[in-house]
Amino acid sequence: MNARIHGLGFALALLSVPVLRGAETSEPGVLFVNALGEKGRAFLVINGEDANPAGFAEGAVTGWVHFPEGAVKLEAEHQPWGKVELPLKLEAGDLKAILLHPELAEPSRPGRPERLAAGVLLVDCKEEAAKGNQANGGERRVVAINATLTRDISVKIGTEVCTLRRLKPVEVTTETEGGFISVKDEGTFDADASLEAPKGEGEKRELLVLNMEEPRARWVVFFQDPEGKLKAVEFAAGGSAVVLEDR
Repeated sequence: MNARIHGLGFALALLSVPVLRGAETSEPGVLFVNALGEKGRAFLVINGEDANPAGFAEGAVTGWVHFPEGAVKLEAEHQPWGKVELPLKLEAGDLKAILLHPELAEPSRPGRPERLAAGVLLVDCKEEAAKGNQANGGERRVVAINATLTRDISVKIGTEVCTLRRLKPVEVTTETEGGFISVKDEGTFDADASLEAPKGEGEKRELLVLNMEEPRARWVVFFQDPEGKLKAVEFAAGGSAVVLEDR
Protein backbone atom coordinates (compact mmCIF):
# COMPACT_ATOMS: atom_id res chain seq x y z
CA MET A 1 0.00 0.00 0.00
CA ASN A 2 1.74 3.14 -1.20
CA ALA A 3 0.87 6.76 -0.55
CA ARG A 4 1.84 8.98 -3.45
CA ILE A 5 3.28 12.46 -3.04
CA HIS A 6 2.82 15.25 -5.55
CA GLY A 7 5.62 17.82 -5.80
CA LEU A 8 5.27 21.36 -4.49
CA GLY A 9 1.68 20.84 -3.39
CA PHE A 10 2.81 18.17 -0.93
CA ALA A 11 5.76 20.25 0.30
CA LEU A 12 3.46 23.16 1.15
CA ALA A 13 0.97 20.87 2.83
CA LEU A 14 3.71 19.27 4.87
CA LEU A 15 4.65 22.66 6.25
CA SER A 16 1.35 24.38 6.95
CA VAL A 17 -1.96 23.17 5.53
CA PRO A 18 -4.62 21.92 8.00
CA VAL A 19 -5.61 18.25 8.15
CA LEU A 20 -7.50 17.17 5.04
CA ARG A 21 -9.87 14.72 6.71
CA GLY A 22 -10.03 16.02 10.27
CA ALA A 23 -7.58 16.13 13.18
CA GLU A 24 -8.95 12.96 14.77
CA THR A 25 -7.88 10.59 11.98
CA SER A 26 -6.80 7.15 13.23
CA GLU A 27 -4.28 6.81 10.40
CA PRO A 28 -0.62 6.71 11.47
CA GLY A 29 1.23 10.03 11.47
CA VAL A 30 4.87 11.03 10.99
CA LEU A 31 6.51 14.38 11.79
CA PHE A 32 10.05 15.57 10.92
CA VAL A 33 12.37 17.85 12.95
CA ASN A 34 15.72 19.08 11.64
CA ALA A 35 17.65 19.32 14.94
CA LEU A 36 21.10 19.10 13.36
CA GLY A 37 21.64 22.80 13.98
CA GLU A 38 24.11 22.97 11.11
CA LYS A 39 24.16 25.17 8.01
CA GLY A 40 23.05 23.41 4.88
CA ARG A 41 19.75 21.72 4.14
CA ALA A 42 18.09 18.58 5.45
CA PHE A 43 15.87 16.47 3.21
CA LEU A 44 13.11 13.97 3.90
CA VAL A 45 12.39 11.33 1.26
CA ILE A 46 9.15 9.35 1.64
CA ASN A 47 8.68 6.23 -0.46
CA GLY A 48 11.26 7.52 -2.93
CA GLU A 49 9.78 11.03 -3.29
CA ASP A 50 11.30 14.26 -1.94
CA ALA A 51 8.92 15.76 0.62
CA ASN A 52 10.39 19.19 -0.04
CA PRO A 53 13.02 19.45 -2.80
CA ALA A 54 14.19 22.82 -1.41
CA GLY A 55 15.09 21.11 1.87
CA PHE A 56 14.56 22.13 5.49
CA ALA A 57 16.73 24.66 7.35
CA GLU A 58 18.04 24.03 10.87
CA GLY A 59 15.24 24.05 13.45
CA ALA A 60 12.51 23.32 10.89
CA VAL A 61 9.50 21.31 12.10
CA THR A 62 6.96 19.89 9.65
CA GLY A 63 3.31 19.21 10.24
CA TRP A 64 2.04 15.67 10.80
CA VAL A 65 1.83 13.54 7.66
CA HIS A 66 -0.82 10.79 7.89
CA PHE A 67 -0.43 7.54 5.96
CA PRO A 68 -2.49 4.43 5.41
CA GLU A 69 -1.30 1.57 7.62
CA GLY A 70 1.62 -0.50 6.40
CA ALA A 71 5.25 -0.11 5.41
CA VAL A 72 6.76 3.30 4.74
CA LYS A 73 10.32 3.86 3.56
CA LEU A 74 11.80 7.08 4.94
CA GLU A 75 15.22 8.62 4.30
CA ALA A 76 16.55 11.61 6.23
CA GLU A 77 19.54 13.32 4.66
CA HIS A 78 21.74 16.33 5.32
CA GLN A 79 24.22 17.84 2.90
CA PRO A 80 27.06 17.19 3.66
CA TRP A 81 26.53 15.09 6.81
CA GLY A 82 25.05 12.06 5.09
CA LYS A 83 21.91 9.96 4.92
CA VAL A 84 19.99 7.74 7.35
CA GLU A 85 17.46 5.19 6.07
CA LEU A 86 14.46 4.50 8.28
CA PRO A 87 12.00 1.84 7.11
CA LEU A 88 8.86 1.86 9.25
CA LYS A 89 5.82 -0.34 9.64
CA LEU A 90 2.99 1.89 10.81
CA GLU A 91 -0.14 0.71 12.61
CA ALA A 92 -3.42 2.49 13.32
CA GLY A 93 -3.01 5.46 15.64
CA ASP A 94 0.80 5.50 15.53
CA LEU A 95 2.47 8.91 15.90
CA LYS A 96 6.22 8.96 15.20
CA ALA A 97 8.48 12.02 15.34
CA ILE A 98 11.72 11.76 13.35
CA LEU A 99 14.48 13.89 14.88
CA LEU A 100 17.52 14.42 12.68
CA HIS A 101 20.39 15.16 15.08
CA PRO A 102 24.22 15.37 15.07
CA GLU A 103 26.17 12.21 15.79
CA LEU A 104 29.87 11.41 16.25
CA ALA A 105 30.78 8.71 13.73
CA GLU A 106 33.79 6.49 13.27
CA PRO A 107 36.69 8.16 11.40
CA SER A 108 36.95 7.49 7.68
CA ARG A 109 40.49 6.14 8.17
CA PRO A 110 42.40 4.77 11.20
CA GLY A 111 44.14 7.48 13.20
CA ARG A 112 41.83 10.27 12.06
CA PRO A 113 39.49 12.05 14.54
CA GLU A 114 35.82 11.18 14.82
CA ARG A 115 33.65 12.95 12.28
CA LEU A 116 30.24 14.54 12.52
CA ALA A 117 27.37 12.73 10.83
CA ALA A 118 23.58 12.77 10.73
CA GLY A 119 21.73 10.49 13.14
CA VAL A 120 18.02 9.83 13.69
CA LEU A 121 16.03 9.53 16.91
CA LEU A 122 12.57 8.01 16.44
CA VAL A 123 10.18 9.29 19.14
CA ASP A 124 6.97 7.35 19.78
CA CYS A 125 4.38 10.04 20.54
CA LYS A 126 1.23 7.91 20.67
CA GLU A 127 1.03 7.42 24.44
CA GLU A 128 1.78 11.06 25.29
CA ALA A 129 -0.72 12.26 22.69
CA ALA A 130 -3.43 10.20 24.37
CA LYS A 131 -2.62 11.73 27.79
CA GLY A 132 -2.60 15.35 26.58
CA ASN A 133 -0.72 18.02 28.54
CA GLN A 134 -2.77 18.23 31.74
CA ALA A 135 -1.28 16.93 34.98
CA ASN A 136 -2.40 17.35 38.60
CA GLY A 137 -4.46 20.46 39.32
CA GLY A 138 -3.47 23.33 37.07
CA GLU A 139 -0.10 21.85 36.17
CA ARG A 140 0.91 20.97 32.62
CA ARG A 141 3.12 18.26 31.17
CA VAL A 142 5.85 18.74 28.52
CA VAL A 143 8.25 16.18 27.02
CA ALA A 144 11.77 17.62 26.60
CA ILE A 145 14.52 16.17 24.38
CA ASN A 146 18.22 17.09 24.29
CA ALA A 147 19.28 16.65 20.65
CA THR A 148 22.67 18.36 21.04
CA LEU A 149 26.05 16.61 21.17
CA THR A 150 26.40 17.61 24.83
CA ARG A 151 25.75 14.72 27.22
CA ASP A 152 23.72 16.72 29.77
CA ILE A 153 22.16 20.17 29.45
CA SER A 154 20.41 22.24 32.13
CA VAL A 155 17.21 24.06 31.17
CA LYS A 156 14.26 25.66 32.93
CA ILE A 157 10.78 24.71 31.77
CA GLY A 158 8.15 26.76 33.54
CA THR A 159 9.03 26.56 37.24
CA GLU A 160 11.20 23.44 36.90
CA VAL A 161 14.96 23.36 36.39
CA CYS A 162 15.92 20.01 34.88
CA THR A 163 18.92 18.19 33.47
CA LEU A 164 18.36 16.48 30.14
CA ARG A 165 20.50 13.51 29.12
CA ARG A 166 21.30 13.41 25.41
CA LEU A 167 18.57 11.74 23.27
CA LYS A 168 16.56 10.64 26.35
CA PRO A 169 13.04 12.15 26.33
CA VAL A 170 12.09 13.51 29.78
CA GLU A 171 8.56 14.24 30.96
CA VAL A 172 8.46 17.55 32.87
CA THR A 173 5.47 18.62 34.98
CA THR A 174 5.26 22.32 35.79
CA GLU A 175 2.94 25.18 36.69
CA THR A 176 1.86 27.69 34.05
CA GLU A 177 1.68 31.47 34.09
CA GLY A 178 -1.62 32.51 32.56
CA GLY A 179 -1.65 29.38 30.41
CA PHE A 180 1.90 29.89 29.14
CA ILE A 181 5.22 28.19 29.93
CA SER A 182 8.60 29.83 29.44
CA VAL A 183 11.52 27.65 28.27
CA LYS A 184 14.97 28.97 29.23
CA ASP A 185 18.63 28.10 28.82
CA GLU A 186 20.12 27.99 32.33
CA GLY A 187 23.44 29.26 31.03
CA THR A 188 25.46 26.05 31.46
CA PHE A 189 25.42 24.91 27.83
CA ASP A 190 28.93 24.54 26.43
CA ALA A 191 29.16 23.83 22.69
CA ASP A 192 32.80 22.77 23.10
CA ALA A 193 31.97 20.16 25.72
CA SER A 194 30.77 17.67 23.09
CA LEU A 195 29.71 14.49 24.91
CA GLU A 196 31.07 15.69 28.27
CA ALA A 197 29.04 17.54 30.89
CA PRO A 198 28.56 21.28 30.20
CA LYS A 199 30.87 23.68 32.02
CA GLY A 200 30.83 27.28 33.15
CA GLU A 201 28.07 29.76 33.87
CA GLY A 202 26.83 31.69 30.86
CA GLU A 203 23.91 33.93 30.01
CA LYS A 204 20.45 32.68 30.96
CA ARG A 205 18.19 33.18 27.93
CA GLU A 206 14.54 32.58 27.10
CA LEU A 207 14.38 30.20 24.16
CA LEU A 208 10.67 29.63 23.70
CA VAL A 209 7.23 30.38 25.14
CA LEU A 210 4.68 27.55 25.01
CA ASN A 211 0.95 28.23 24.80
CA MET A 212 -0.55 25.49 26.97
CA GLU A 213 -4.18 26.59 26.83
CA GLU A 214 -5.07 23.81 24.40
CA PRO A 215 -4.93 20.32 26.02
CA ARG A 216 -2.66 18.84 23.34
CA ALA A 217 0.53 17.01 24.29
CA ARG A 218 3.70 19.08 23.72
CA TRP A 219 7.33 18.24 22.94
CA VAL A 220 10.33 20.60 23.11
CA VAL A 221 13.52 19.73 21.21
CA PHE A 222 16.79 21.45 22.16
CA PHE A 223 19.56 21.76 19.56
CA GLN A 224 22.76 23.71 18.96
CA ASP A 225 22.68 26.32 16.18
CA PRO A 226 25.59 26.93 13.75
CA GLU A 227 26.95 29.66 16.08
CA GLY A 228 27.11 27.25 19.01
CA LYS A 229 24.12 28.62 20.93
CA LEU A 230 21.36 26.51 22.45
CA LYS A 231 18.02 26.79 20.65
CA ALA A 232 14.64 25.11 21.06
CA VAL A 233 11.66 24.21 18.87
CA GLU A 234 8.32 22.66 19.76
CA PHE A 235 5.68 20.43 18.24
CA ALA A 236 2.32 19.16 19.45
CA ALA A 237 0.01 16.23 18.89
CA GLY A 238 -2.50 17.12 16.21
CA GLY A 239 -2.09 20.53 14.64
CA SER A 240 -1.12 21.10 11.01
CA ALA A 241 -0.93 17.96 8.90
CA VAL A 242 -1.66 16.39 5.55
CA VAL A 243 -3.32 13.06 4.91
CA LEU A 244 -1.73 11.05 2.11
CA GLU A 245 -4.23 9.05 0.08
CA ASP A 246 -3.72 5.86 -1.90
CA ARG A 247 -3.80 6.51 -5.62
